[in-house]
Amino acid sequence: MAWKNGQGSTNEIALFPAHAVLSENSFSWRLSTAQINFKGSFSQFIGYKRFLTLLEGEQLQLDIDGKSYELKSGAVFNFDGEQVVEITQLDSQVKDLGLIYKKNLDARFQIFNS
Repeated sequence: MAWKNGQGSTNEIALFPAHAVLSENSFSWRLSTAQINFKGSFSQFIGYKRFLTLLEGEQLQLDIDGKSYELKSGAVFNFDGEQVVEITQLDSQVKDLGLIYKKNLDARFQIFNS
């Protein structure tokens, strides 16, 4: 499905509750993956927080409200869904895993290596 801002596409893994509508922000949380192969902006989600990690690719350079951040493979990044997040540099093609959740929820996002 298309990103909320139309700049990319995503594969939704889970949305809760099941009858929620992403475009209406009526969901409590959403887990999805996305292929990122361009410089552009993430969609904004007012009233939500986000976790992001890389499944493929080595790094993703982000600009958030004028500050530069580097998301490396194996790391987890947490940010406010209201922030303006620009993709400024990427390692050829990147696949991410993201969790978007309402601010009033307590969410954790951990990576376990076997």
